[in-house]
Amino acid sequence: MASLQVEVDVSESNLARVKVGMPCEIQLDALPEGRFRGAVHMIVPTADRSKASVMVKVRFAERDRACCPR
Repeated sequence: MASLQVEVDVSESNLARVKVGMPCEIQLDALPEGRFRGAVHMIVPTADRSKASVMVKVRFAERDRACCPR
């Protein structure tokens, strides 16, 4: 979990509001009732023209003890 990241597509129109290090909330399709604290780790410098989006990698702020014990 320490190195686990999620990849999200951010629309080009919203990209100016995203900064590396900014906090965010992660909600996974597999665990829709769970919400996890995270932070923007990296903005991938390549746009997907077919979706008009840019990939952003988000890291988890802390390990979730319930699903990932040490």
